[in-house]
Parts: sequence; C-alpha cells; structure tokens
Amino acid sequence: NLPPGKTGWPVLGETLAFTSSPEKFVHDRMNMHSSDIFKTSIAGERMAVLCGPSANKFIFSNETKLFNPWWPRSVSQALLFAKNPGKISSFLEEDHSFLKLDSMQNYVPIMDSMAKDHVDTKWSNFDEVKVHPLAKEFTFALACRIFINCGNPNRVRDLMVPFFAVAEGIMSAPVNFPGTPFRGAVKGGKIIKQRLLEIINERKMEIAEKGIVNLGFQDLLIFILQVLP
Repeated sequence: NLPPGKTGWPVLGETLAFTSSPEKFVHDRMNMHSSDIFKTSIAGERMAVLCGPSANKFIFSNETKLFNPWWPRSVSQALLFAKNPGKISSFLEEDHSFLKLDSMQNYVPIMDSMAKDHVDTKWSNFDEVKVHPLAKEFTFALACRIFINCGNPNRVRDLMVPFFAVAEGIMSAPVNFPGTPFRGAVKGGKIIKQRLLEIINERKMEIAEKGIVNLGFQDLLIFILQVLP
C-alpha cells in the first residue's frame, strides 16, 4: 500500500511548492496526510517522505539493509554521479577518522581565521551588506579549505559559480532545454567535475613527489586518496 498524499502535476509534480518553501511544504502535508509519512513527486521522481526523529533513526539505522543510496535523476545527471553512489559513504562508515571529534578540533583555528578575514574584508568596511549571499560565499570557501585545502580566492570562485548553478537547478524538473535551471545545473556539474579532477591530479602528483605534507590537519581529499585504491 502506498502512503497518503498527492503527486501533483505531470513531470513537475510538486517541485515548485517544495522549492519555494520546503519547511512549509513538509508541515502542510504532514497536517493534511500523515505526521509520519506521505507521498509526493519532486524533481520528476515519485517518492515517499518520512517525517520526524523516529523516521530518521529508522532510515539511518537500516541504510544498506532496507535502504540503498539513491538520488533523483536531476541530481545524478547534474553532478555526474558514478553508478555506485554508496562507494564513498561506505568507506566513510568503516573508517571515519576524518569526522571524529579530535580531527574536527584541528579545523577550529582555520574556521576562526577565515571567519575573521571574511568579516574584515566583506563586512566591516560597509554600512550595509547582503547577509545571505555573503554567508553562502563564506560557507563555500570554508568547505573548499577543509575538504580540498583550496584557499586560492580565484580557484574558489571558479568552483563556487558553477556550484551555485547546480544548487539552483538540481531540484527543478529534469527538462534539459536551454535556459532552464536544470540545463544550468548539468552545465555547472560538468565544470565542477573537470576542475575537481584537475585538483585531484595535482594532489596525486604532489603526493608522488613529496609524500603527504603535514598541514596541521588532514583535509577530506587527502583522506580519500589514502583510503581508496
């Protein structure tokens, strides 16, 4: 038996309602259909939405048992995922030292330093600032620093622009026509993949020539290159 709910318009489903206000979308359907689970259609895919802490616990405790990693076509096409999306997550579960508390503590000085620099350069000298885009810019730059040890502003910008195009289009209807958000997401995903491959190849060459350089912390890319064959 399928859970209660509606799938909305053909192709579009209920994508527009979800992307315009995700929290309201979920709360409205929990009130209309069920506080535990409801069906819908988002980004061209029919799906069930499980709600509440007990549902989250059930999903995470049964991952790879009752649930398999899955992404909507719009996401997998835009980000050019491999056929086995669970490969990275499976090895992180087995050896997740990157995410342990003692490792996370090494990132605090980096976060603190970057936050101060960001405020000094983007906030302090202005009478008025737009908080939302600046917060996104800082968060992305921080992720680049911790995940791939990329602190070059130009390189971060080269990744950030296509990334935001992907973020805007991955939950849209998977209509790959010029001018659509999905088309922009697919194009952005290709650019990101190309630039990340360049960074990965550079790091591999650096490791082959100099070995693992002690940076005071271990970024995610180095962790992956050490663990994966």
